[in-house]
Amino acid sequence: MDKHDIEKIGVREFRSELPKYIYGETPVEVLRHGHTVGFYFPVKQGSKSADIAALQAVAAQFEYLLSQKGISEDDIVREFRQMCEADRANQRKDLDG
Repeated sequence: MDKHDIEKIGVREFRSELPKYIYGETPVEVLRHGHTVGFYFPVKQGSKSADIAALQAVAAQFEYLLSQKGISEDDIVREFRQMCEADRANQRKDLDG
């Protein structure tokens, strides 16, 4: 597998095979009914500098994945802001009763 390859698996398989993925080295895209619900990027335990290097590797994999799906940073920020606004609207609705 290439370092950018990401295995696609269902939620049930991810849950039942969790130790395999925790101790493995392959990033995983978790799907529910064919739709992406999350990603898992394994990180090896180590020193602070090793942790930083691992996080940089995860960031590079994530950037690659986003580019493959045609998603930009602006798209993520826009969706995040929309979700925050929807959450605030729901909270106001709950307060108004």
